[in-house]
Amino acid sequence: MKNFYFLFLSLFVFSQSIVSQSINAFFRLRIPNGIPSNADVRITGSVFGQNGQPMLHLGGGIYQYELQASCGKRISYTYLINGIGENISSGCCINQIQQRQIVIPDSDTILPITCFGSCDSCESGVLVTFRVSLGTTTPAPQGVFLSGTFNNWSTSSLPMTFDSLNGAYYIQLVLSPNTSLEYKFLNGSTYESLSGPCASGPFANRTLTVPQNDTILPAVCFGSCNPCPAPPPPAPTSLVTFRVNLGSTPASPAGVHIAGNFQGWNPAATPMTFDSASGFWTYTTALNEGDTVQYKFINGNAWGNDETVPAACGIGTPANRFVVVPVNDTVLPAVCFGSCNPCPAPPPPAPTSLVTFRVNLGSTPASPAGVHIAGNFQGWNPAATPMTFDSASGFWTYTTALNEGDTVQYKFINGNAWGNDETVPAACGIGTPANRFVVVPVNDTVLPAVCFGSCNPCPAPPPAPSTSDVTFQVNMKGKNVSPEGVHVAGTFNQWNYSQYKLTQIQPNIYRITIPIDTGALILYKFSNGSSFTTQELITGSCTQFGNRFLTVPTNDTTLPIVCFGACDSLTCASISIDDFDPDRLQAGFSGDKLFVYGMPPGGAPVRISLYDLLGKTIFQLQDFSQPEWSRTVYLPAAPYMLRIELDGVEKVFKLLKAY
Repeated sequence: MKNFYFLFLSLFVFSQSIVSQSINAFFRLRIPNGIPSNADVRITGSVFGQNGQPMLHLGGGIYQYELQASCGKRISYTYLINGIGENISSGCCINQIQQRQIVIPDSDTILPITCFGSCDSCESGVLVTFRVSLGTTTPAPQGVFLSGTFNNWSTSSLPMTFDSLNGAYYIQLVLSPNTSLEYKFLNGSTYESLSGPCASGPFANRTLTVPQNDTILPAVCFGSCNPCPAPPPPAPTSLVTFRVNLGSTPASPAGVHIAGNFQGWNPAATPMTFDSASGFWTYTTALNEGDTVQYKFINGNAWGNDETVPAACGIGTPANRFVVVPVNDTVLPAVCFGSCNPCPAPPPPAPTSLVTFRVNLGSTPASPAGVHIAGNFQGWNPAATPMTFDSASGFWTYTTALNEGDTVQYKFINGNAWGNDETVPAACGIGTPANRFVVVPVNDTVLPAVCFGSCNPCPAPPPAPSTSDVTFQVNMKGKNVSPEGVHVAGTFNQWNYSQYKLTQIQPNIYRITIPIDTGALILYKFSNGSSFTTQELITGSCTQFGNRFLTVPTNDTTLPIVCFGACDSLTCASISIDDFDPDRLQAGFSGDKLFVYGMPPGGAPVRISLYDLLGKTIFQLQDFSQPEWSRTVYLPAAPYMLRIELDGVEKVFKLLKAY
């Protein structure tokens, strides 16, 4: 029985085994007598999921499950009936939990029929394969079924499986030899209607006397005693390319479609493709030679957007286009939408000239959104046409090609929205409110630069203010000068600490000369580096708001040498940190007071920072060094990190605030 069955099995699983590269294993089980045919019979084990897999009832108490698995895979399994497992003897168990076992071979295999709860084979009965082909009949959504005396004429208990290789539905049942039975096939819930030599009895049923050996019944046609006739050969086809030109009509956002009797007259089903080289919309399909194909073009995807075909090139009422499909591939002439003829050639483009528009904002600052131009040549869109700043002339410019002879109206916008547009004087505008205008000449032209909101050029800017050379000097004695050097910054350069670097002219003395507007009141500071974080910290009579200050005189001036971080040149001698040793520093908490001992006298700049252990800054301050420094801080008892930065040296303490 196995050899005969496997011969059939190889026919319908051959294509699947090539694709899946896996082995089909058929597990078969006979359940004990007395258990109803609607019992829940499952196979469970290592690859069958948490709840196992239901098995297919083949009839006669025989159930089957088909598994696809890799060659060589070891599988443990057992059977359940209505949730109750089998009790297997040690003869076929592989472990203490009483499971069967198989190693998947290198070819499809059918396991012997096993009795529930037994290691022995229960092979009995004959395996009969029933086959039916629907031919031209459409399969029902419910599927195809077998019904007969062997299942009490149930219409849904024996679903059949479609074999795509042979185009037939099949099912296998284990039946008793020499048994006479009657049966029919169902397409969904509809029985086949039989007549002829295979129809037996008052209900015209098929009959079978079960043979002694496994057998595969011939595939018969549904409702017939014979196989289904071979389908007729397909009609010869030709490729037909349809082409349409929309001319000056813009294409719908939904695209251009074709509909006809070849595709069910569906206006949305068949989109056409735009060919940018020719300007045509095209669609190519295979059609039966000799067929008369009717069709229409649709500028969109719904009826109402279809063309009106002239009667001269159409058939029917209302007229449709038509073509009799030739025996060779063909490309139909491109026709104009709604016409029998090609679209007329478009008129030659109007001659154009390049026009350059120019505007000067004068003393008005440009908007962060830029400067734009808007006019009837671009739809009066205030944000669509940005102008470009010409730093050499100070003008904003825009150049475009315009049709010669056109009257172009326009406005300048300091920004990109209405409300930021200029008010054009009536003397140089047209309309109300007035717009600027130009009649495009026959030659390229650059329009005069006008002042924003004016008919005239902007007045010349006032002369630049005179400057005086100011020489800054600083004494860096006692400081470890940064590798970035010493810098000066202030209101005269928007506090850019990296712009002006001083030059060392003698030990500790640094100097720079900078031209600054005469009469300007400037604030400034020196920096030991190129960042505001390294700027000097000063107090006293030489400061305003913590900065040095100067009213720039009318003549060049050299400022006195001052000590870094001080108002005079004498403090440098008292700020001595040459002997400073960071290892002498001590720090700690005494109640709510934080203290630091061991900093040098003389008021050297120091940065003191306190953090918690997560790196969050509690405070960071700039101060001046003194031998005994303290600060009251109200903090919870916890460990903290203290960092002291002095004279280019950093010292970090881990402190514990006990209460």
